[in-house]
Amino acid sequence: VENYIELAYMTRDPKYVERATRIAVYARNSEAASEVAKLWAELDPLNPDAHQVLAVMNLRKGDIDGALEHLEIILDYSHGKLDQKLWMIANMLGREKDSALVMQVMEKLLLRHEQDPEAIYAFAHVAARIGEPDRAIELLKHTLELAPDNDNAAMSYISILQKQGRVNDALEWIEKTLPTRKDNDFNLRSAYARLLTDAKRFDDARRQFEILSVQAPNNNDVLFALGLLYLQ
Repeated sequence: VENYIELAYMTRDPKYVERATRIAVYARNSEAASEVAKLWAELDPLNPDAHQVLAVMNLRKGDIDGALEHLEIILDYSHGKLDQKLWMIANMLGREKDSALVMQVMEKLLLRHEQDPEAIYAFAHVAARIGEPDRAIELLKHTLELAPDNDNAAMSYISILQKQGRVNDALEWIEKTLPTRKDNDFNLRSAYARLLTDAKRFDDARRQFEILSVQAPNNNDVLFALGLLYLQ
């Protein structure tokens, strides 16, 4: 760490500064990582990775405003597409252990993206990962209000409801939603058919798998499930 930091300051070459930062992080030397990451951000201000390190270091110190400053730079100014940057931030936050701090940071970031379904979905993913399923469900509902055809959000919503033991709520939501889908309802109908099977509503499940077998006559999973239901 010391040798790389010396090299970073001597050369001021972003590639050596990046290497020094990553080695300091790997060595769990937070003080050195923060110090050299500041130099990295100074030399390469549009690099999201530099600001990600600084955001993490600030978050671990309990400095929410400092973390937010760097996360907002990532979203507003750094290189890369917004959705990719959102998922980078979501994955970063989801790995942190202090869930209370993570939630505070996430909620403040959400204030700026209340009408952005991709942002809300990304933060729902964070909430689920850090053990806040109720908040994740709220955020996924909001995502689906803004983007009803977001299949990933729909599958996540159903999955979390199922894990919470709220199978009837999941079934009720699918039954309301399926008639509104003109196309691309295969994944949603598949989830519905599997939930009906789990709920031992075998006749209803069979009917859904029969619809799926017309939509995808060569899908082995559908054919297998349908065979098992006929056997039942």
